[in-house]
Amino acid sequence: MRQQKNKPLPAVEVSPATADNRKATSGLAAAGNIFACLAVGGALGWGADWLLGTTPWGMLMGIMLGFVAWLRELWQLLQS
Repeated sequence: MRQQKNKPLPAVEVSPATADNRKATSGLAAAGNIFACLAVGGALGWGADWLLGTTPWGMLMGIMLGFVAWLRELWQLLQS
């Protein structure tokens, strides 16, 4: 095998993110966060209901806590 000399790679021009791209990314992040927060809260509440036999209160509390967690995440996203 022949040994090749390392040649520098050609420069690639990268354009900075536009305001529209940042808005779209923020929207997708918020949509993903609400799904994740509500799903995790609901699942934890369902598990609490299953263990404690308190149907449907655990799931309702889990979903409400998930919603509060999402509001917190959304607030942090909007502040950045």
